[in-house]
Amino acid sequence: MADLIATYYGSQRLTTDSTGKEIYGGSDLVVVRGDFDVLVQLSLPDHIRTTVEQARVYDAASSIFPGMLASRRNYDVAQGI
Repeated sequence: MADLIATYYGSQRLTTDSTGKEIYGGSDLVVVRGDFDVLVQLSLPDHIRTTVEQARVYDAASSIFPGMLASRRNYDVAQGI
């Protein structure tokens, strides 16, 4: 909206459906007003800080296309095996 920027990280959680199967149960988000620079000023666990930095690199790489405007960007970052 207007010139407002919000940046966030989140973790997905699972829940159990009526058949006992684990399914997507929502996301827990931490949102700041501002860009990646504001987000990394928070006291973040190391794995979250790494995730944010990985998303920042991807965001910068995807922003090189002239005239490209994305009003909403969301990146899934997976770590580990």
